[in-house]
Amino acid sequence: MPVRKDQEKWTATPSAVSLPSDSFLPHAVPQAPPATRRRTIMTLLQMALFYTLGTAVAVMGAHLSLFQYLDGTPVRSTRLTQSIENAMASFMALVAELLLVSGVSIAYTQLLWRFFRQKTLSAFVIDKLVSLPDSPWDLARPRVIISAIGPWLAALICVLMPLAGMFPPGCLTVEFRNSIVPVTLSAVPTLNISYWGPGNYRGFVDHALFDLNADLDFINVQPKLTTLARTVLAQGEPVAPPTPCSGPCTYDMQFDGPSFECKQVNATKYTLFKPCTDVVFKAKSQSVRDGLLIRNNSVRLSWHTERNDEEACRNSTLRTMDCSVKLATYNVKMTNEENGTRIFNTKVTGEREFWDDENPIPLRFYDYFYDRESGNLMDEAVNQTQLHKVYANTQAYAIREAAVQALVGDVRRFSDGGGATKTALLWPNMTYVVGSPYIGMTDRFNPQVSLTPETVQKYLQDIVISTLSLNPKNKPLWTNGPDIPALEGGATYIFDSKLQFFLPYGVCLLVAGVVYIHGIWAMWKNGQPAGKSLLQFATAVSTSKTLQDTCSSRTDGDPFENLKDIKLRYGVGRSFDSAGSSIYVTGFGTVDEVNCTK
Repeated sequence: MPVRKDQEKWTATPSAVSLPSDSFLPHAVPQAPPATRRRTIMTLLQMALFYTLGTAVAVMGAHLSLFQYLDGTPVRSTRLTQSIENAMASFMALVAELLLVSGVSIAYTQLLWRFFRQKTLSAFVIDKLVSLPDSPWDLARPRVIISAIGPWLAALICVLMPLAGMFPPGCLTVEFRNSIVPVTLSAVPTLNISYWGPGNYRGFVDHALFDLNADLDFINVQPKLTTLARTVLAQGEPVAPPTPCSGPCTYDMQFDGPSFECKQVNATKYTLFKPCTDVVFKAKSQSVRDGLLIRNNSVRLSWHTERNDEEACRNSTLRTMDCSVKLATYNVKMTNEENGTRIFNTKVTGEREFWDDENPIPLRFYDYFYDRESGNLMDEAVNQTQLHKVYANTQAYAIREAAVQALVGDVRRFSDGGGATKTALLWPNMTYVVGSPYIGMTDRFNPQVSLTPETVQKYLQDIVISTLSLNPKNKPLWTNGPDIPALEGGATYIFDSKLQFFLPYGVCLLVAGVVYIHGIWAMWKNGQPAGKSLLQFATAVSTSKTLQDTCSSRTDGDPFENLKDIKLRYGVGRSFDSAGSSIYVTGFGTVDEVNCTK
């Protein structure tokens, strides 16, 4: 396109004219033509549109919003399957990078044409630079790198951006998480010490945690309950009840049971054994049987906190604790982990007296089921309201008694003086406390007792929870009436690798912004936007007589071999219009045909 028309008549031939000096050439147009302004505005709008559509206001923001929405959400609670989520994430990353690359490609074109104005290049290098963002294999050509390092870097960015988009989709993973999917559990086995069956004596006996004789008198705690208490004492944790869930889950339960209230008393006055002997621990139930009643709600424990015998007698290490039992409400959050671990978070509330001197534990239930006049069993128990309360108290006593029976007895220290080692041997007498995590005495060389009111209550608490394991799952004795809400484990979307998401996108946005700024600067310096259209390249090369002569010198139709080594530069040269008048035009030419434009 002509940029200036000279009124002077040139006498030289077109191929041998002298070009005007740089000072004579037009360097800037004060007022761009309207068509050029429109093209400039459209180019800037395209770059801005591509950039904003690829940032947080659009695709990248939608990608981040999708991941944040799915983070911590169970897969089965959404309508997005893992395969659909992967496809959506990959699609968003691809679109975001393509939008940025499109904008960078426009900026690259502006930089490229600015570079053409500043440096003389071979036709081979020019040809490769024009298609460099679309031809990654040309990035490895040494001639291109050496001749045009700036455009080469911009083209490299266009190639690497789609590769960076491979990382964000992998930030959202699917992992198994416990307690994530809400479900409802029905007929969950529980502990209900107040429930004694449908109302007849058969149900009463079946639900009792104690044995009865033919006259329905309390005999003793059931063996399975005493065995359970010993197991809890030995392992230091509850015996896990059967789970109502098909897999890992978490649910809350509430039931009544006994709890210990312990306090330390004067050790010297209330000790159960003589100090400075070989006894290190002793427990004794203070309750007494008075006919068909149990009185005196107390169990006493005495122990030495450190080694204490005749050789090293210190009364300061002697401790005594007195414990009474109350009825309490247990609020238990039960968690079944994926690896099979059972966790019980327990809170004891509503402690209340149920056994004192005025309200002893009854041991006979004969009068509730026998008709004294006929001497036969009744179909239904009489005075059921009172039986309901009495039965609950006796059940609580049975659980307490099982816990106490495992503790009752003493532990003595025995040392074999003639032995090869000085290993201390503990001799338990009727008790099962040796080696228990609740009591201590696990170090065979220096056994010590570590008891607190909290550890004694924790022991009884774990027995109460373990009593749930005596309730069969198939035909449970006690079940929760209402359904229980629970949380099961399941495959969950996790968005943890945030650096893997933000770093590639952030680097792409930063680098693209830098290229945009340089591209806009180059467009401003060029005076007009550049493009890759056929018309622009046809206009740029049509005025070079050298190119025309080189193309016509080959008869085989392949002038590329002669063209690729020609040194070309984009600048202002002279041409002639249809009337033969001399005009200035911009385009590619040899160093003899064009002058540099600033």
